[in-house]
Amino acid sequence: MELTQNVKNIQEKWDKNFMQTYAQIPVVIDKGQGATVTDIDGKEYVDFTSGIGVSSLGYGHKGLVEAIQYQAAKLLHSSNIFFNQPNVEAGEKLVKLSGYDKVFFCNSGTEANEGAMKIARKYSDIKYEGDRGTILSLNKSFHGRTMASLMATGKDAYHKYFYPLPTGYKYVEKNDIEAFKEALKDDTICAFIFEAVQGEGGVYPIEKEFIEEAVKLCQEKDIVVICDEVQAGMGRTGKLFGFQEFDIKPDLITMAKGLAGGIPVGAILSNEKLSNVLAPGDHGTTFGGNALAMSAANVVLDELAKPEFLDDVAKKKNAELIQLDRDKFDEIDHRLINEAVEAYKARRGNVEIDIPKDHGYDKSLTGVSEKNLKEFLGGNWKPLIDLIADGTIKGVVGVVGCSNMTAGGHDVHTVELVKELIKKDILVLSAGCSTGGLENVGLMSPGAEELAGENLKAVCKKLNIPPVLNFGPCLAIGRIEIVVSELAAALNVDIPQLPVALSAPQWLEEQALADGAFGLALGLPLHLALPPFVTGGPLVTQVLTEGLKDITGGSVIINPDPVASAEILESEILDRRKGLGLK
Repeated sequence: MELTQNVKNIQEKWDKNFMQTYAQIPVVIDKGQGATVTDIDGKEYVDFTSGIGVSSLGYGHKGLVEAIQYQAAKLLHSSNIFFNQPNVEAGEKLVKLSGYDKVFFCNSGTEANEGAMKIARKYSDIKYEGDRGTILSLNKSFHGRTMASLMATGKDAYHKYFYPLPTGYKYVEKNDIEAFKEALKDDTICAFIFEAVQGEGGVYPIEKEFIEEAVKLCQEKDIVVICDEVQAGMGRTGKLFGFQEFDIKPDLITMAKGLAGGIPVGAILSNEKLSNVLAPGDHGTTFGGNALAMSAANVVLDELAKPEFLDDVAKKKNAELIQLDRDKFDEIDHRLINEAVEAYKARRGNVEIDIPKDHGYDKSLTGVSEKNLKEFLGGNWKPLIDLIADGTIKGVVGVVGCSNMTAGGHDVHTVELVKELIKKDILVLSAGCSTGGLENVGLMSPGAEELAGENLKAVCKKLNIPPVLNFGPCLAIGRIEIVVSELAAALNVDIPQLPVALSAPQWLEEQALADGAFGLALGLPLHLALPPFVTGGPLVTQVLTEGLKDITGGSVIINPDPVASAEILESEILDRRKGLGLK
């Protein structure tokens, strides 16, 4: 590689002033955005290393940058003899996300591993009166470069030159359960430390059968299990931690690297058994848990807490990049289709379909049509009209749309909204993919009427129907139109006057927005949990949310809270009842 003068200047200064601890590539990184970094000469690179597992949110992440800037201007650091709010918030989030009992923040993965080994040794010293202190690790592992973590690292090449070495460390070959059993015959072993994926010198996932048996044997012998998640953790495997790919729960988890997206942070998570082993003075850190680092960690943890974030990582972990070539469209699309078909064939034959016998919802009522609904009512709309007129049923809400996970999680908003609506004696007609979420929680099955208000419950029991009726795919909104049109005709009123509303809470695609536009054209209020991608200028927004009331009678309502949304829709229905002279 021919070096530019800019690079030569930097390299000369480095050679003159720095210890030669890194075999560096002659590239000077100047800035980054997303997955791309730019060197001092303006050349761009895609960083497939993610800053060696550090840049968990990519470069230039807006929320991360803003949090760091804000906290830097407010408070960089305070002693750990005081509390600081970002630290407390990050700890609470990490404990909640992980399901572990307590956390300790430090500055690096090596520090975290050193601290975890101290916890294991103190626990064993107290319980077994000093007879246990040996740390067991795996060959070819890597746990850090300070003296204790260096010894936990199962590579002799890393130990050379640093004698005398700390004692109390043993090693065993990974994935060899018989060798592991033999190693456990040593009664001095107090802890076993391992990586879910060994990252030094290659990528070596631990075998499921081995680690599950090894952890079981350790926990039977009260040997502390430490999982080093410094490289594999923080969502890099598609789960929060790499060990979650297995049926195990370590006693201690160590992490660092991606925890704060580029700011130095390490942490130890402990289960309840070990959470109070360390006492004041046993362990500490000057910089660990500082306000700046914790502000960055809070942003990362907030992102990791979003179900769609890890879901996206999980989808990509087996992905293959195919370069777009406009001259080879036919070749590329044939390859994609063929690979998809072959992947399905390979997967389908090996997948055991496990349908629980007692899941309780095998009698869901789906695919109702406007004709079916009329039949339930005895062949005409009069019973429904009477029920609405006398206030037994306040009104009807059509819930349509997709399963967009950015609105509270997979079908979360849709399900919670519908539960609130039926509590208020509002009948729900559903259409589209969101129906699946409603069906999965039993809202379209016998017994769902118990979740409804007393009046709606009585109606459902009398007609033998659930309080949520599925009208089919999203295009079935046309069936809902037929229902409201016939109701309007029977009452001799316009559709916008009916106590009817629509909601597409977790819309995702243009089809859902088209359904929403259809409802607005009918003159119905339309609720969305998420705003459209493009809302337009102030005039457009005003027309959609207010102006349409004087044109079609409809309006757009945007509210991300399902309880509040249900109250708004109820209010819209009650206003229309009042307009019709109904109580």
